[in-house]
Amino acid sequence: QLHHSLRMHSPAFVTNLPPAPHPPSDGPAARRRLRRPRQPAAGMLRRAPRAAARASPRRPPARRLSSAAQTYDVVIVGAGVIGASCSLQLARKGFRTLNVDKGPAAGSGSTSYSSGNLRSMYTALTSTMFADEGYHFWQDWQGQLGLSADGDGHGLAAYRPTGGGIMHTDASSAFLEGCYANHDQLGIPYERWDVAELTRRIPVFDPTAYYPPRRIDDPDFGTPSTEHSFYGAGYFPQAGYVSDPMLAAINVMTAAKEAGASYRFNSAVASIDKSGGRVSGVTLEGGERISAPIVLNVGGPHSAQLTEMAFRDSGVENDMNVHTRAMRTEVAWVNTM
Repeated sequence: QLHHSLRMHSPAFVTNLPPAPHPPSDGPAARRRLRRPRQPAAGMLRRAPRAAARASPRRPPARRLSSAAQTYDVVIVGAGVIGASCSLQLARKGFRTLNVDKGPAAGSGSTSYSSGNLRSMYTALTSTMFADEGYHFWQDWQGQLGLSADGDGHGLAAYRPTGGGIMHTDASSAFLEGCYANHDQLGIPYERWDVAELTRRIPVFDPTAYYPPRRIDDPDFGTPSTEHSFYGAGYFPQAGYVSDPMLAAINVMTAAKEAGASYRFNSAVASIDKSGGRVSGVTLEGGERISAPIVLNVGGPHSAQLTEMAFRDSGVENDMNVHTRAMRTEVAWVNTM
């Protein structure tokens, strides 16, 4: 699945990745294999039982893609929770990987600023599937990673189930209906609350609508809206948050190292190297070159800069439609026009 998604979304970086032994199909049977068994309501998909957690302390035989002059099979730029997860799964499949990160530790970049929110409320079916799969992984975080009860000395991040809701208004109605449809198809529980049920379950909640937002010096500030309706909320009981996102990244890195992965911190990438029309490695600031036939861009908010490096002087158009810009602070912008 990792191979399939990388080939689909990052063609500039993984052109040389060997064929996956069993590429996943895109039909209902493949979706069923991703789920654990539940008792679905009428009309919902029924699924095959989930496979047991894959936690083995033994390293698989190394799968060498690099020649003797090359150091790694895959260089992964970024060591946040996603970069660490990529190295874990690749190392468990026998790839020799190296994560390089400009920060001082795993998860010290944007991962450490994450709220750790875990939700399945998406209108894209694939996003809902991935989120639901992640929810089940978190039910046995220690077992999935194969770590000791104390996280091999670091402690273990934990999932905190709180439930989550989205207010049902005119503006959110279409989004919520899309979420409900995906949850119905995948058998993920949710509840539709009207205003009475919402105020019964959360008595402190004020269902009065005040849209649109107004400045505090506006004479109509705090005046209830007469143009927008409030219908209740969608409640999703599996939603919650991860106790410490940075610790989660450290946990994954620890498991990845036990599987044979390597990490380098305080190491910024200066260029994505190419040879013969193919990616050939990276050069770090300071001039050190690391050879690998695959470079995986997991740079988070810095990923657009890395993508530009990959296309630079390649003669190939940069067709990436996802653009990012690193910001040191989060900002809120309100249109008062």
